[in-house]
Amino acid sequence: MEKKPFFSVILPFYNAEKTLRKAVCSVIEQTFSDFELLLVDDASEDGGLLLAERLAETDQRIRILALDPNVGASRARDAGIREACGAYLLFLDADDTYESRLMEQAEASLRKHPADAVVWGVLEDSRDESDRLISSRKITVPPGTCDNSGQVRQVTLLLEAKSLYGYFWNKAYRTDVWRALDAPIPVQAFNEDIMFNLIFFQNLRSLNVLGTALTHYNLRPETSLTRRFLPDYYAIAMRRVEGLFDQQKSWKRDTPDVRKLLAGFWLRYLLSALERNLDVQANMGHKDRVLFLNGVYRSRLYRELMEYASPEGAGMAALAFCLKKRWTAGCLAVGRAVHLIKSRMPGLFRRLKG
Repeated sequence: MEKKPFFSVILPFYNAEKTLRKAVCSVIEQTFSDFELLLVDDASEDGGLLLAERLAETDQRIRILALDPNVGASRARDAGIREACGAYLLFLDADDTYESRLMEQAEASLRKHPADAVVWGVLEDSRDESDRLISSRKITVPPGTCDNSGQVRQVTLLLEAKSLYGYFWNKAYRTDVWRALDAPIPVQAFNEDIMFNLIFFQNLRSLNVLGTALTHYNLRPETSLTRRFLPDYYAIAMRRVEGLFDQQKSWKRDTPDVRKLLAGFWLRYLLSALERNLDVQANMGHKDRVLFLNGVYRSRLYRELMEYASPEGAGMAALAFCLKKRWTAGCLAVGRAVHLIKSRMPGLFRRLKG
């Protein structure tokens, strides 16, 4: 019987000829070799599939799954999962890369402490149109192990506070646990990963946390959520916060301290939505923005989290003050100030976000 690999790396791609080689090389040059790499072509229209076939000729650990027609990233990942043979599932996007010792460190942690999943930090790399590195931000949490579901639940919001809970590509998932859920990855413009992870972590019994940053998340002008206009941004972001809130409630962990954290997440997305409402593509006038805020005041999250909001940053603190007073003009002014900084002083905007 053929030996099954320890890791299956699932890398879906669509029209990613420019970045695919670098992503693939970061996998096949790992210091740990017991893995397979599934390249899932989502009906690319450039030379990505041809490049993938050439790369597969150089390494027998690479397998190609060509889809037709195009099904989107979520269904492409689902297709790769069905074909995977490894004990653990890893994911990578075609424009991101791994550190060379990622698998070595993940496997070592699992050998020492078997677990249903492993999570690690990321390097958030901002790049310009020429793919030149502008800045890099390391995002990690303290290392540790969780031996039961109660311990796993304690770290979820710590991970979310660092934006590490949602991503697929900073985790190794035990394959049989994933498949037992029998839950497809949600299809939406973004945040599909966190919505699935809420399901995966709901009853998770063990977790290893590595205190190192092992995935390079590349932020480019054409892919960054801060640069793209997304008409459903607010609705999808609110589903994220509501999902986190509902999960904490189901675990009977919605304490005042937890609600304070959740209020911070909610305010962050709301401030971003207020700024995005000023984008010309939003096609919103002053009256539309006022109606938007009236909807916010009536929302469940406003009712249940507003009283717990006490952010530290100037912009968030100003927004919290205005929201508590239901001072619509003040809320709009905060959003306008953020929009001006983002459009006219992008360097300062990145530093304030970081």
